[in-house]
Amino acid sequence: MTDPALPPQIRAHLPDGQELTGRLHARQETIHGWMYWTGLALWQYSESTGVEPAEYRVWLSTDHVQPLPGQTYDSVPTHRLPQHIPAPDTRWAWTVQQIRGPGGCVTGTAIHDYDCLHSPRGEALNLDQALTALRRPGARACKDCDAAIVLTPLV
Repeated sequence: MTDPALPPQIRAHLPDGQELTGRLHARQETIHGWMYWTGLALWQYSESTGVEPAEYRVWLSTDHVQPLPGQTYDSVPTHRLPQHIPAPDTRWAWTVQQIRGPGGCVTGTAIHDYDCLHSPRGEALNLDQALTALRRPGARACKDCDAAIVLTPLV
């Protein structure tokens, strides 16, 4: 009879053809299929106690693990992928405008939402690039678009 406090047993297939009985601690769905967090009992050496049994934990794919008859896997933590993975938020893009003073010298920069009326419409920057530009001396976020609202709290 199996101890209900212990994780259920599995059969693990090693690369050299050996088969070991181990324990199933968790299962994780990935985009490539299921992976299983298994514990395999092997020997280890310790200076103080010599050779002793130890559990080695390793992720194994479906090809290397099989259930054992009579084991129930209902209590194993199971982590599935979300049914719908939302697309990344691509609505924010930023631009940097060089502010020129008398004589055409650059006196500062302004960070704009890409669609701002004052945007120079040059190279689109991602959030990290926009924050880096905003941290430079003399830089400011435009108050006529979303730049000041979105970026300023993050600096």
